[in-house]
Amino acid sequence: MVQNTEFNQQYFKKLGKEVTDARYIDFEMPEFHSTMMIYDNKISYITLKPDVMIGVIIEDEYIAKMHKYLFLAQWQNAQNFSLN
Repeated sequence: MVQNTEFNQQYFKKLGKEVTDARYIDFEMPEFHSTMMIYDNKISYITLKPDVMIGVIIEDEYIAKMHKYLFLAQWQNAQNFSLN
């Protein structure tokens, strides 16, 4: 999920649905310069700013389930990109 901006619309349009599935959310967010991934009962947080790069992995079934549920709830309410 990404913020609905012209840049993101063009970026994901260029990638196409064969590469990734993206949805957008329509509310203002600060620039986080970080990402979160949920996989194999793990959550990873990564800061992407060159001067402050750090990564953390938490391996816990219950924390991973909570984050997965929160992500899926947001995903269901997010809108599909129009890739026309």
